[in-house]
Amino acid sequence: PPSISATSRDDQFVMEFKAKSSDLHKSC
Repeated sequence: PPSISATSRDDQFVMEFKAKSSDLHKSC
C-alpha cells in the first residue's frame, strides 16, 4: 500500500536528517 511506502520514505528522511544533524554537532 502507498501508506507503507510513504512511511518508509518518511523514516528514511528522518534517519538522514538525524545523521546530518549529528554530523553538524560533531563538526562544531
